[in-house]
Amino acid sequence: MVKSFYLVVFDRDSDQCSVEGPMSDDTQWVDALAKAADKGRNVRCWQAADEGDRGKVEAGLKRLFSYEVLPPGSIIALNVH
Repeated sequence: MVKSFYLVVFDRDSDQCSVEGPMSDDTQWVDALAKAADKGRNVRCWQAADEGDRGKVEAGLKRLFSYEVLPPGSIIALNVH
């Protein structure tokens, strides 16, 4: 069974981040981030455990980093059809 997780997307140019998910496959996100990086954006991501509450992940980010936490989809938006 594949465990779900949140994906934290960082925009290092603006010191902002967003929490996406939960999800069990980040392939589309990684591809979108690579395209954004190819266009010169300084964006990165990492996985955070799905503790069942996006708020816990966001609170942890606020404690650990000085980044502003934005709503999901604010840094990278997927074009899902």
